[in-house]
Amino acid sequence: MFYLIGAALLYTIAVLLGATAARNANTNLVGGITNLVGALLPLTVAAIELNRKPFENQRYGVIAAVAGGVAIALFVMLLNKSFVVNKVGIVAPIVFGSSILFTTIAGYAIFKEKVTPYQLVGLVLLLSGLAFIAYAKATGK
Repeated sequence: MFYLIGAALLYTIAVLLGATAARNANTNLVGGITNLVGALLPLTVAAIELNRKPFENQRYGVIAAVAGGVAIALFVMLLNKSFVVNKVGIVAPIVFGSSILFTTIAGYAIFKEKVTPYQLVGLVLLLSGLAFIAYAKATGK
């Protein structure tokens, strides 16, 4: 649970810093810096770990990581543009709420992960919340 809460707090901080950066600098420059700095720390830790134990056949994982890196880079660029033209209170719930919904559906389809009745209720509430936010954005309310 510690990791989940820590990740959520750090992600919140990253979103707020990203919105501030995107509103005060070129959004693609901000995306590049964010991804560069975000890559240096894990690569440093991985280099230290790989020195301690042998690098085993991790080809599929590395290919997936590269594809994920491309997706993250494009995501950050689009997110930064979204912060420039929309309020954080609109961007964050739509982007991250939709991500939860899409990820759950993909997890069910690809990894055969079960969705419990409680999770299903949460997803319905999430979808309802997204509909209210989209309506508020569309109508200016």
